[in-house]
Order: sequence, then structure tokens, then C-alpha cells
Amino acid sequence: MKPQIVSRFQGRLEDIIVQNAQTQTLVVSPETHVMLDRIWEELQKKAEEEGRNLWDGQSLRLDHFEEKDGKLYLDLSHIWFKDRYGLEVAMRIDECPTPPERSQGIAVGAVVKTSDDWYVFGLQSQKTMSSSKHAFLGGLAEDLELNSGQGLYQEMLREVREESGILEEDIESSSLMGILQNQVSGYIVPFEVTLKITREEVYQRFQHDSDTEHADLVFVSPEDLPDFLEEMGSWKPLILDLMENN
Repeated sequence: MKPQIVSRFQGRLEDIIVQNAQTQTLVVSPETHVMLDRIWEELQKKAEEEGRNLWDGQSLRLDHFEEKDGKLYLDLSHIWFKDRYGLEVAMRIDECPTPPERSQGIAVGAVVKTSDDWYVFGLQSQKTMSSSKHAFLGGLAEDLELNSGQGLYQEMLREVREESGILEEDIESSSLMGILQNQVSGYIVPFEVTLKITREEVYQRFQHDSDTEHADLVFVSPEDLPDFLEEMGSWKPLILDLMENN
């Protein structure tokens, strides 16, 4: 599966209409359940051996979306991380190709630019099970009662605050960029965020209120951004396409 832009909707938050089933609607076969248990046991063992944190909670799944009459309709449900992770691994090894059994987990992210024109990324701490070196500020959408576009925005703010210390009052402007889908069926909802504060001030926020997910922050110039995103791989280079239309 190739990463792709699946929506270029850049409307207002109030034009995002959310229906949340507030339960897990995903149904998998008994054979897939056995496979998911096996993959999870292997991950638990690896996390214990490497001394890494392993989270096993619920987050949101994007069951369906549609653009109609200037609005974006999102149908959400819940999914356990065990199922989300296992189905994504299965897609990588091509054991679980059928659409009904895809994870379709949803994440929010932010393309954050400081007032002095630096883009902000996280350097992964290696305390989690992520294999990536760098990451956008953002993460899994975890508000299980999320029911509006404003709620989606608040999820983004929460992730940015947790990972960098940046506060809502530090933001000059923000806008939805669209929806991306990665190579293992997961959806990413990115926001473009411009700050009122400088690179130095952002770093001071981070040092004061850092979390275990990022060991440090990385600041990238506009000139170096295309190469940096290309090096990150997966869906990240597609951000440039969305930025041109935002």
C-alpha cells in the first residue's frame, strides 16, 4: 500500500462533522485474533528485553470519511493498541490484506513553524517502541469521546503540548491541511501551525516540560525541509504537497 493524500479538505473546524460510535466496531476473524496475540506477545517480549515503554490503551479508528457540500464527515470508533499495532505489522508482511481487517487508526500531527521560521520536530528518545529517529509533533488520537472538529484540534494541541511544552497561547495561527494515509492503512490528520514564539523560546518550553517520548527537539530551516521530510520517509514527503495548497 502506497502512502497517499486521501483528502485535501482545509475547511473550518465547525465544518468537520464527527460521528463517534464510542466502542470498537472492528471485527476480525478467529485466525486473525490468533495472529494478533502472537504479534503482541513478541512485542511485549522485545519491550521487556530492551527496557522500553509499551502502551496498551484505546485510541480512535477512522471507519469512514466523506466530503460533501463543503463539509468533512468522519465516522470514528475505538481500537485497542494491540489490535492496531498487530494489524499494521500484518500489512507489512502481507498476512492481512483485506480492507475490513485493516487498522485504520487515526493520528493527529502538527507542522509547527516558529516566529523566526524554523520547523519543529522531535528526536525520538528510544524509550518507546517507535523505530523512527525523527517525528512530527503529534500522536494517536486518544480522546475516546471526540465528537467534533474542535475536539480534533484539541487533540493536536494536547499532543504538541505534551511533546514540546508549546501552549495554545503560543500559537499565532493554525489550519487543517487534509488527511493522509500511510502504507499500513493508518490515517494522519495534520495541522499547519505558526507560532508567536521563537526557536529559542520553544526550546525553553521543551526543557521545562519535556516528556519521555522525545529526547530533544530538532529545528529545520525551510530550505532543508524537503530533504528532511524525504529522509523521514513514508507519508512525510506528502506534507510538502499539502503545504503548497494550504
